[in-house]
Amino acid sequence: MKNFKKVFALLAVLVLGVVLVACGNGDANGDVDETTGTGEAGGDIELTMWILSENTEGLDTIIASFEADNPGITITPSLLSVDSLRQNLRISASSDTLPSFWFNWGGELADFYVRNGLTYDLSDFAAANNWEHQFDDAALELATLSGQLAGYPIAMNGLAVYYNRGIFDDLGLEVPTTMDEFHEVASAIHAAGIIPISTAGTHGWHAMRFLEQLISYYAGAEQHYQLNTLAIDWEDNEAVISAFRTFGEYAANGYMPEGFVSMEPGDLTILLFSGQAAMQIEGQWFDGVILNNDQSMDDWGVFPFPSGVGNNRISGFVEMFQLNANLSQAELEATVAFLDYYFEAHNVEAFPSDYSLPVPQYGRADEVPAELVNVIPIMNYMSNNGAFTITDQALPTEVLDAFFMAQDSVALGTMTPEEAASSIQRAIEEFRANEQ
Repeated sequence: MKNFKKVFALLAVLVLGVVLVACGNGDANGDVDETTGTGEAGGDIELTMWILSENTEGLDTIIASFEADNPGITITPSLLSVDSLRQNLRISASSDTLPSFWFNWGGELADFYVRNGLTYDLSDFAAANNWEHQFDDAALELATLSGQLAGYPIAMNGLAVYYNRGIFDDLGLEVPTTMDEFHEVASAIHAAGIIPISTAGTHGWHAMRFLEQLISYYAGAEQHYQLNTLAIDWEDNEAVISAFRTFGEYAANGYMPEGFVSMEPGDLTILLFSGQAAMQIEGQWFDGVILNNDQSMDDWGVFPFPSGVGNNRISGFVEMFQLNANLSQAELEATVAFLDYYFEAHNVEAFPSDYSLPVPQYGRADEVPAELVNVIPIMNYMSNNGAFTITDQALPTEVLDAFFMAQDSVALGTMTPEEAASSIQRAIEEFRANEQ
């Protein structure tokens, strides 16, 4: 157990690491081919890297090793928190001072830089270097934005319902496979004096995980996609209104923690692991949280939220490194060579807390430790049940802020579901006006 605490200490931030072999422009040691014009043959190359500070245990060692193998290439990292990274990327984008490559999430968060011509389109590079034989198809698909391969995929994540097996067994409950069954299970858990759904409203994104599944259920796959891409209006949309109505009813009836709107997501483990709550929507990184809290993995199972859409599809998202559109060919190849080296197996083994499993690459699933019993099932849900882009990556920031405000207001009873849909639509119209 002690060793696994180190492995999973940072899983909640970077969920899937990538262990990659050289991609045609370097060898297994991360050396850059001198014919590319990088390293000794092509003069000095200086690359700047922005990365989350939570995932950097071995960064200096890995950089030093790569630079020793590739004289003339210098990697200068900057370590940023989640909020600092997002803020500094936007500031740098407006002043044309983006780094050579930077960590980013998928969806709208990454697409902003694509739409504004700030990222290198890796489509041709990927085709020339056979990335389709390295990366999982879903990872490349999720990293493709506005018709471009928008980044170097490093993580692919899916969210499912974690549930307490003991509570379910004690109450004689089966895992729900339909929305009606889910409502029945939630009602039975509540009647037993236990919180059915553990969730927190601070920052918005945790409670959003339940609400977005309700939207998926009422809207169906196609209409949900149209809503998230702003192709249709949210105002007066019956699926949106119904989802907010159900969300508000769950809040009003005590099916979520009292005062959850002002709770921090990190506080939820107390409710869950003490048996005060039965279910929580989380990504596969939550296996690490269970182990870090000295809980038995035998007590926890997962199931896809029973939205009835497809085979009960789940929400998911990708993480990547985006590359600056102004990179020269030599800088591009040096950057990819470094990223390949950074995610090689020997580095993952030496500094496991920098990475997570399974990697979105063919043939790597067997590297998942046996203790992480829920990881592969969740990945299989993504592959077999289908997935949609998680809402906080699908919606533009300005629209997402309105979504979170409406979510809180409906939960508190200060806004009707119809008013919630209208408020989001106003934000959409303001966003469109500012984009012109």
